[in-house]
Amino acid sequence: MHRAGSRLRSGTAIACSIIALLVLTPAFLRAWEWPIAEFDLLRNFGVYKDGYAFPGAQLTGGHKPTPIHQGELVFRSTGYDGLRGIQAPLGSMVAIDHERGFRSVYTHLDPQIVTALEPAIPGDVTLGPPGSSGYVREANALRLEILDMERGVRVNPALLLPRYGDTTAPVVQELSLQVGGQLVPVDTEPEQLPTGRYQLVVEAWDIVAPGPGAPRLAPYRFILETGDAERSVVELELETVRGGVQHLNGERAYRLMVGPFQYAIGELEVDTEPRVYRVTVEDHHGNSTTREFSVQAAETETTPDEPDALGLSGVSGVSDASDARRAPEPPVAPAQARVGAGR
Repeated sequence: MHRAGSRLRSGTAIACSIIALLVLTPAFLRAWEWPIAEFDLLRNFGVYKDGYAFPGAQLTGGHKPTPIHQGELVFRSTGYDGLRGIQAPLGSMVAIDHERGFRSVYTHLDPQIVTALEPAIPGDVTLGPPGSSGYVREANALRLEILDMERGVRVNPALLLPRYGDTTAPVVQELSLQVGGQLVPVDTEPEQLPTGRYQLVVEAWDIVAPGPGAPRLAPYRFILETGDAERSVVELELETVRGGVQHLNGERAYRLMVGPFQYAIGELEVDTEPRVYRVTVEDHHGNSTTREFSVQAAETETTPDEPDALGLSGVSGVSDASDARRAPEPPVAPAQARVGAGR
């Protein structure tokens, strides 16, 4: 169970207008609170769920949730279809508008309480008990989303609400390269790869409270570095849907999230010069885990009958086996790369 604190976490790459809001109006944001004073975080912004990135936060632990701040009720629904006799997946829900163009949305509420709400919503009005409607597996679960209505995006709630006591560093489970539709781990046995550019995929998650059954959560920031230079920084901050496709920070979500807790964070190069890359994964509280791995190219010869162990035929830098058999002379040895892990 986590008690919300008073400090705020602002993203470094969030839209400039939201940065200005965090810097210029701290008193406004300090009045915002999590809907439940002491809660367990079941799911957070950026968690891979049913093929898409979760765009809010799902909490449990309290029977009387309140709004993040006072505001105006702009939408309510009991979530019940009287004609078909079924309930909507999100159940009873309300949307409340706040200052600066922000809107908060709460789902899985009690339909009787939703119906009784007045248009002017004070900050201490009860919205619960949560988990009373819709399709929800966890008891007393409340789903929260925060929208910037002026820019048409959902904002990671952890950027705008108080910190909640996470002291555990993220877990970095595996680092892999995307090769011809496959994920090739970089920290197991060394693999042979053609020289070129490859997308690095980080399998990682955050855990707020270690222990059996602790929910795996999405980290906040991924940093890919080589030497003293940053190659890429990925932060899970903003979500929108354009043309029926979900985007995270402007990038198509399916390109960033290739599987559960697997994030494609940037390209790296492999060539004949040895390189050491460093990956840092952070949560919203500044806890971080860093891993290093090395990439070094090596000239190796390929014989016509050598099998294509990784199935890389057709990839730039790899000779097709049938072409090699037809060639009157042995093919020129392609440059290949060796990937090895370091700690």
